[in-house]
Amino acid sequence: MIRTFRKLSSALVVALAMALVGCDSMIYEDLTDCPQEVTFHMFRQTPCDGTVRYYPQEIKDVHIFAFDQTNTLVRKFSASNLVLTPDYRLTVPFDIQGKFTFVAWGSDSIDCYKTSDFTEGVTTKSELIESLTHPAGSVDEMPSRLFFGQYGDSLTRDYKAKSGSHLDTLGLNMLEYTYRLTVNIYGLDSTKTYKVYITDNNDAYDFDGHMLTGRPEFTYNAEPDRYGTLLSSSFTTLQLTEGGNSRLIVYNETDDKEVYNAKLVDDLIMFRGGRTLPPYSLDCKHDFNIHLWLEKDPVVTTGTYMVVRAIIDDWNVITRSVTPRG
Repeated sequence: MIRTFRKLSSALVVALAMALVGCDSMIYEDLTDCPQEVTFHMFRQTPCDGTVRYYPQEIKDVHIFAFDQTNTLVRKFSASNLVLTPDYRLTVPFDIQGKFTFVAWGSDSIDCYKTSDFTEGVTTKSELIESLTHPAGSVDEMPSRLFFGQYGDSLTRDYKAKSGSHLDTLGLNMLEYTYRLTVNIYGLDSTKTYKVYITDNNDAYDFDGHMLTGRPEFTYNAEPDRYGTLLSSSFTTLQLTEGGNSRLIVYNETDDKEVYNAKLVDDLIMFRGGRTLPPYSLDCKHDFNIHLWLEKDPVVTTGTYMVVRAIIDDWNVITRSVTPRG
């Protein structure tokens, strides 16, 4: 009996000792095998939301990029089938020492977008581009929603082999970069065939989240629904900005000519020349119902139209002419 008790006591001491030298132990043995991880908490919080956080269900796929203090890419992480909630956390292994920042791109179908070629340990942040995948010159299907987030404060990892696990939790505010537009146009000739499209050059972004300038223009196409003199088209576009290059165009296919052309943002969505200013911000609102009433321009005899009324959602934007581009 004494011999059995001594064996049990010895086993208990060994087990206890093994527990005490674990990754969370204060007894510092060799802890080089302890896990080193970073956990990401993703949410959306626009300038209009105050302290309220939302958890977009459209973020199902995510790519996260880690950069060191020289802005060199050191790691890329990917995850799919995400379901964001206040409790959801994405944990990835991260065993590098130094100071790091993180950039994330998310979508409900990340395959709609392409990251430029890179090599970990070589490519710098300024060399990376995230762009919409589309054939040259046109987007014929509505792209999936795109979100961008970054952890700009430096995460410092400076530990020794005997310091145990480092488990950091970082917040990523995933702001949306896409807009959904329903464009309803009234007053067109019911005997003619028309198409409605948007042109822009907003298909690429750097890894600070800024739209790249000088890109080639391309077209967002949409198959319109026709109800007599009403033409209705739905679009998903990338970032819309005041002073940008987005244009809304109505084309008469029967007569092979453009009949209406206006700046989508400056002349319509964010028009600032009327009696009231826009009651929303492009930073916060991403869904717009646009209603345009057109009449043939009485001055121009080439069959072009002018806007006599425009309503964006419930905002009465204008009752005026938007001069077609020459």
